[in-house]
Amino acid sequence: MRDADIKLAEIDSQYLWNISEIELVSGFVLHRDELYQVKQASEEGALGTVEIDDKARDSIEGYSQLSWQIDDHEVLAGIRAQHDSEFGWHSAARINALFSLVESQQQQWQLRMGVGQSYRVPTLKERFYIFDHSNLGYMVLGNDQLDPETAVSTNLEVTYLNQLNSSKQQLSLSVNAHYARAKDFIETVTDVDASAASGLLISCYSNVEQAVMKGLDLSAKLSLGKVNYQLSYSYLHATDHSGEHLSDRPTHQIKANLDWQLPFDIHGLIYLVYENGSYPTEQQVGVEKDAWSSLNLSLSQSLNKNWHWVAGVDNVFDNHQNTDAIAAGLLDVRPLSSRRVFAGISYQFY
Repeated sequence: MRDADIKLAEIDSQYLWNISEIELVSGFVLHRDELYQVKQASEEGALGTVEIDDKARDSIEGYSQLSWQIDDHEVLAGIRAQHDSEFGWHSAARINALFSLVESQQQQWQLRMGVGQSYRVPTLKERFYIFDHSNLGYMVLGNDQLDPETAVSTNLEVTYLNQLNSSKQQLSLSVNAHYARAKDFIETVTDVDASAASGLLISCYSNVEQAVMKGLDLSAKLSLGKVNYQLSYSYLHATDHSGEHLSDRPTHQIKANLDWQLPFDIHGLIYLVYENGSYPTEQQVGVEKDAWSSLNLSLSQSLNKNWHWVAGVDNVFDNHQNTDAIAAGLLDVRPLSSRRVFAGISYQFY
């Protein structure tokens, strides 16, 4: 058993200027993380072993973002600079634009595009934390050798909106193409040797020297008063510097949900996810399961402004990983947890 003491502190300040059609937002963020972790002794009264001894991270960030409204169009540009106590200075800039191409009382076409940089330092959790869920069959280990992740990305999206017969009925369709090239990309990989030796799924964080991710997202939303439908499909092609596919990233993903307002203000939700086309890591010896589906059902109701209840079932089909296959070094992309039945009631103080 392990005890972890995690402290987070942040101060965020922001100021807004408005000059005609131009809006400028500037601010800064002061941030501090602390992590202390002890492995408890197996014998009563014995002292535990300190595994993480007061690790800390400090950072200061400054940012500015300019929004320029031109009729029904908008241009958004921003820059962010950060100094981290472990990794020093870095900055990133991005520009986005929104164009309303065709607009009428009932229909609207929009075009969004953007290009820019991103930067992310590894968190204390990714560098040091030992996440031990041996009772559930897995552990996630930090890696103190991680480097910051940088990327350049671009996207292009077309959206169609149609106001149907009434204000409560609306159809939305969108297509989004995206491309990103990352350096020292941080991902979670399976340690096959450690998994085989322990009989657990042992994962750790690692840097990928170069990564390229490109894909296409399609989505449709239909609102018909008390019933809302949503369907989306995502295609992703993610490879490293040698052209090998990145692990644990499905090529195809389908999500669908039905949101229904039932009598007595009961809120019903049906949520379905399907994924396939995941690839094993270099350390894994084969594939147990590279596709999975999950169905979640829930009901909820607000009895009044204070009382609220919810009940449901997650993972109705009880799709979960085969721990024996994981220990043998096989890829199994199904979730760790099995079917979950839940119910709860909450009270909100005002």
